[in-house]
Amino acid sequence: MLQPSGICALSALSHLAWAADLTEAIATLPGPPPFLTHHQLLELGGGHWGDPEYVRRKLSAHGFGDVKVEVVARDGTVKDPEAFWRLVLGQVQHLQRVHWARG
Repeated sequence: MLQPSGICALSALSHLAWAADLTEAIATLPGPPPFLTHHQLLELGGGHWGDPEYVRRKLSAHGFGDVKVEVVARDGTVKDPEAFWRLVLGQVQHLQRVHWARG
């Protein structure tokens, strides 16, 4: 629970540098429907959490006061393709359950 005058820190992605590569790779697989667009991927959590104004509105709507959003650009790296796949596998499995499994 956040105490009065406490600080709540969040982390969100505003750009998925790998999204186009992943979409292209999945398109070569037999069977699955088209992968989500970059914009759709960013909005899987119900909105664009990389948009400072969206974050400000959401937090304010849930009772947070004096909301300040500070954007800090950071590039993430992974050591090899296997490590990258482990990072996105959960997201792909979620998409499979939620979007691809619909009849």
